[in-house]
Amino acid sequence: MSAEEDRIASTATRLSPNWWTASPLYKSKGLIDAGFLEQVSESDVPPIAGVADYALEGGAADDVEPPDDSEPPDAAERLDAEVREALIRKLGRRRGNWAADRVSFAADAFAEDRHPEALELLKPAMDAGAGDVVEVRELFGLVHYRLGHWSTAARALEIFRNQTRSLEQHPVLADCYRALRRWSRVEELWRELSVAAVSSALRTEGVIVAAGALSDQGRDAEALALLTDGWRLPKRPKDHHLRQAYALADCYDRGGDQAAARRLFRWVVNHDPEFADAARRAEAVGA
Repeated sequence: MSAEEDRIASTATRLSPNWWTASPLYKSKGLIDAGFLEQVSESDVPPIAGVADYALEGGAADDVEPPDDSEPPDAAERLDAEVREALIRKLGRRRGNWAADRVSFAADAFAEDRHPEALELLKPAMDAGAGDVVEVRELFGLVHYRLGHWSTAARALEIFRNQTRSLEQHPVLADCYRALRRWSRVEELWRELSVAAVSSALRTEGVIVAAGALSDQGRDAEALALLTDGWRLPKRPKDHHLRQAYALADCYDRGGDQAAARRLFRWVVNHDPEFADAARRAEAVGA
C-alpha cells in the first residue's frame, strides 16, 4: 500500500460502510455494506474482453450491434420499467433491451460488491449510448467510485447532478473530490447539502465526508466542531448514527482525547458488534 493509500485507508471518516443511495433502477433506497477501503487505480483494471469489437467513440448507438446471446430471460423482471423504457426510446427496442439487460446484471453485480464485473457489464452499454439515461450514468459513476477511479466517478456523478439537480449522490461526489484533494469542491458540495431539506441519513454522510476533508488538511478542530454540531447519542441509533459516532470517535482519538474516543467506540460496538473495526479500535485506544 502506498503512502497515499495508507493515508486514505487510515482516515476513518471516509464513507464507512460506503454510502450508496440506490438509484431508481429498483425503486428502493438502501445501504450497501462492502470492503470500501480497497483502492484500485484506473490503470489496474484489465481491458474488457469484447468491448473493442463494438465500442464507439462518442456512443453512436446506431452502429452498435448487441451480441446475439446477450439477453438473459429474467433480466426484464429486475430492471425498473421506466429505465428500460428510457433505454428503448434511446437505442431502439432490440438494442434498448440488450442494454437494459446488461445494466440490470451490472446493478446486481454492484450490489454484491463484484465491481470489476459490474464495470465489464456496463461498459458496452455505455459505449452504445446508454449513459444518456441518467440512472445508468449514475450507476456507472458509483461503480467507478467503488473501484477507486475518483476522476471518472466524479465526471459521471457531475453529469448525474447537473441533469437531475438531485443531492442524493453529493456525499459520494464529495468523497471523490476529497480523494483528489480538491478541497474547495468538497466544501461547495457540503454547503449545498447542509442548507437543503434532505434526510438525516443523507446529511450525516455529507458531514462525515466534509469533516474527513478538514482532517485531511490538518484542520482537526474544525472537523471536530462539524461532527459535534447538533450531535447527541440517539436512544435507537440507525446505521448513519453509528457511522457519525465512529467518525467522531476517530476524530477524538487523533486529537488525543482517548477517553472520549473509547466511550464512543464502545457505544458503537454495543449497538453493532460487527461495525467496521470499532471493536478493535475500542480495545486499542490508549493501549
